[in-house]
Amino acid sequence: MRLLIAAILIVAGAFRSSAAADPPACYVECAVTSIHDGDTITVDVLFPWGVTLRDQSVRMAGFDAPEITRTRRTVRVTADELRRGAKARDALQGLIESADAVYLSPAAKRDPYGRLPAFVHVWFEGKLISVAEWMAEQVHVRESEP
Repeated sequence: MRLLIAAILIVAGAFRSSAAADPPACYVECAVTSIHDGDTITVDVLFPWGVTLRDQSVRMAGFDAPEITRTRRTVRVTADELRRGAKARDALQGLIESADAVYLSPAAKRDPYGRLPAFVHVWFEGKLISVAEWMAEQVHVRESEP
């Protein structure tokens, strides 16, 4: 199965999206179906020949957004962080809704929660933008614990 997915990713890189020009060859286009928080989305991965891998939970690589709930037990979540988490989610939603296309590139094996870690980029106003870099520029990244 891994070989099949790898082969599809390689072949997908040879095709250009109809939504935007010249995505990086190692990325595939996806349709975001929901935004869970500032760094987790659900997507349908759009491969060539009409092949779609539906309902894939993606943990965006390259940054950690503030939490929106207190369910994460590995970190201390404050009321301020919950407010910042909601702002991060809203900012991400605005970016994705305004983008012409969304691309992802898997970064590692699935995490313990079943999410696919992936670098995510959006095609916006004729430029490919890294979501991780954009979220950092907008100050929507979680501060490291001291």
